[in-house]
Amino acid sequence: MALLFLNVADLHPLYWIVSFALPVLLLIITLAALVLAARSRQQIEKASSALMNGLSELNHRDMANLPKLSAIFDQLPQKHLGRQFHLMAADSQVLYENRWLADPADYLQPRQILPASGAGSLSARLPATLMSVGLLGTLAALLLTRQYDVPQPFSIPVLVLTPLISALALSLLLFVTTRDQGLRVEDTLQGMYRQIGLYVPVYGSQAGLSLLIDQFMRYDRSMHESLEHFTATAGRLAESDMAEGIQRSVEQVLLESVAPSIRESTTVLHQLSEELIKRQEAGMQDLAARFAEALSAEIAAHLHPVNREITQMTSLMRDVKNYIDYAMRALETVRQESDHLLKDTHSALQQMAEARTALSTDFAAARGYLDQMSVTTGRMAELQDSQENGLSATIQTLSEQLSRHSQTMQEQVQSATTAVLSAQQSANHQTENADTQIQQIGDQVQRLNDGLTRTIEQLLQQVSQESGAVATHAQEIGQELTALNQTLSLSLSDFSQESARYVQDTLHSFDASLAELVRRLSQATVEIRDAVDALPAALKQHADYTS
Repeated sequence: MALLFLNVADLHPLYWIVSFALPVLLLIITLAALVLAARSRQQIEKASSALMNGLSELNHRDMANLPKLSAIFDQLPQKHLGRQFHLMAADSQVLYENRWLADPADYLQPRQILPASGAGSLSARLPATLMSVGLLGTLAALLLTRQYDVPQPFSIPVLVLTPLISALALSLLLFVTTRDQGLRVEDTLQGMYRQIGLYVPVYGSQAGLSLLIDQFMRYDRSMHESLEHFTATAGRLAESDMAEGIQRSVEQVLLESVAPSIRESTTVLHQLSEELIKRQEAGMQDLAARFAEALSAEIAAHLHPVNREITQMTSLMRDVKNYIDYAMRALETVRQESDHLLKDTHSALQQMAEARTALSTDFAAARGYLDQMSVTTGRMAELQDSQENGLSATIQTLSEQLSRHSQTMQEQVQSATTAVLSAQQSANHQTENADTQIQQIGDQVQRLNDGLTRTIEQLLQQVSQESGAVATHAQEIGQELTALNQTLSLSLSDFSQESARYVQDTLHSFDASLAELVRRLSQATVEIRDAVDALPAALKQHADYTS
């Protein structure tokens, strides 16, 4: 009680016990557990090594090795191993009548062959206990902080968490180490189990199979001995005087009993193979025909809308071709009219050139006339006085000629002006017509282009829709093909199962016939053997009777 009121370094003694002494105690316990675990593993390994050295002197696998194995276990330094092996041998005598040794895995466990301290050091209970103690220490330190103050330089988290952290670290270290030691011990024990099973029959999951194999081997040996005895008996019979009669009897038995069964079995197997071939061919032909019909129907139903759209596209393209031909003919007509217009314009220009030439000629003639008039005027001036009457006549003639030339020039100028105006009007008219036709052709081409664009877009949309429909139908066809394949697989599986069942039944009947044949042969052999065995006694009796 005095410790409750004694402070060390201004810190209550309970803090020293809980926060510092408890982790040190846990460390000591951990080190002791590690040492015990290592020592237990070494003991198991030494026992395993000694057992393997002792087992190396044994030669074969038999229950006769059990006393030697018991002596080896008695010589081991671990007495628990010898005691457990004797218990295992006693249970083998009671449970399995000494045919098998009980499973060593049920008797040679670490908790059974090690002391309590060694077995506990290999378990996970000690790390859990350390963790629980550390948690309790932390709770105790937390309660102490509520009752007693913590002086400097100590802090509450350090005092409270030290037990928990130390317990956690030590428990993890101990858990990892003990788990490793336990796995190594388990591997060593498994090696011991395997070594024991190599020299002594051990009862396990394959015991029934082992017994069946042993019985089969014994039956095989007995059958081999029976066949050897039968061969010897047959040899003796073949060497005796009754060989020919026995041979005839055996041939008769074979011809009357064996040959018909074998012939019938061969015929049945041949008929079975022919029936299987016919059924398989008929089934495959029927399946192929149904598959082809279903596939052709699906393809025809799917391609019907496509064919209809292609027919509509063909008629539409035919209309487009006719419209393009009409436009080409209109362009050809415009070209011809333009050629005519150019020819008319060329003719008008030639006429204007001719009129200009004629006008130039008339102007030259008028100039000549004016020269003549000037000469005549001079002469008239000279001869005015003398030729007054002749001058007036000449002036009148000149006036008439000038009037005629002026009228002619006026008519030619009017004709040239009219021709030029006519040519200009014709050119304007042709230009207007050409512009109108070109505009109409441009409008028609634009409408044609728009119509073709809309038609092509509609066709592309229809093609895309048809492509989607084709993909959908392809997917549906794929699903139907998958279902058809599944149906085909089921049909083939059923057909295979039925065929296999039919073949198995036929083979069973064939096996039964062969078994009956073997039974008859065995019976005939027994009768022949009895006859051979009774033959010496009969011969002896016959000799006695004769004497």
